[in-house]
Amino acid sequence: MQKKIMLGLLLLTFVLVGVKVVPGIADSQGPEEIALTLEQAVEMAIANNPQVGMAQADKKKKEISNKQAKDAGAKVEDTPMEATYEGKVLAKLKPKIAEREGEQAAKVYDITINGVKVQAENAYYNLIQAREKQEIASNTLKRADEQLRIAKLRYDLGTAAKVEVLAAEAGQAAARAGLTAARNTYKQSMLELNKCLAIDLDTTLKPSGVFQFEKEEFLLQDLLDRAIAEDMSIIKAQDAYEMAKWSYELLASLYGSSFYDSRKAEQDRVAAQLFLEQTKNDLVTKVHK
Repeated sequence: MQKKIMLGLLLLTFVLVGVKVVPGIADSQGPEEIALTLEQAVEMAIANNPQVGMAQADKKKKEISNKQAKDAGAKVEDTPMEATYEGKVLAKLKPKIAEREGEQAAKVYDITINGVKVQAENAYYNLIQAREKQEIASNTLKRADEQLRIAKLRYDLGTAAKVEVLAAEAGQAAARAGLTAARNTYKQSMLELNKCLAIDLDTTLKPSGVFQFEKEEFLLQDLLDRAIAEDMSIIKAQDAYEMAKWSYELLASLYGSSFYDSRKAEQDRVAAQLFLEQTKNDLVTKVHK
């Protein structure tokens, strides 16, 4: 009986040891490595970025709302209700607003994709530059090691003073510190790119392809025009102003500009216009900085 118990314990120990060995083998494989071109990185970032997904969902939702508003407006046309304020809101104003909101959502979707693309490109190029700086720092340390070796050899032969060895040691220490800093920058750049691509942060990415860094020059007015066209805050402020203007024009056409609701709608239009101007001025200030 005791022999059977001892045999069972030995078997259990063997199984437990075997179970502990397997993860060790798996861990030795290290993190996943992926060779990635710039185009692949951009595609991955767009596919995985949640902001793109949310913008796409909002775009589709606005398309549905636009169709719903048009269908509701069509039911009112050529009916007695069309002559009333409520009827004109359903037949004219709401479809117009829904259409503009759909256009706005489509712009936001395109801008979101462009923003993610720019982020991915910047992170990708930053990783390449960090890799090159790490290689330069590594070569610098190798040269410093060689200079120290030569300085020590000359000192031993009596052809160099101790100060030359100390200077070479200081150069080696500085080169080693530079390599450590370059490695840290490379790791941080890798993390930033992985984060931008929404993949496992432990993944090792290896940029592939031939790259040339060229300095681009932009005219201030070109930057300003592009910012105004693509800034989401301005797009939304512009649309809010247009919608407020449409509401006022509809009320004024039906009841006159002195009607209470018309006067309130006019102030909504004024406020929306002022907010639009303020938003544009804020953007101009930001571009000039």
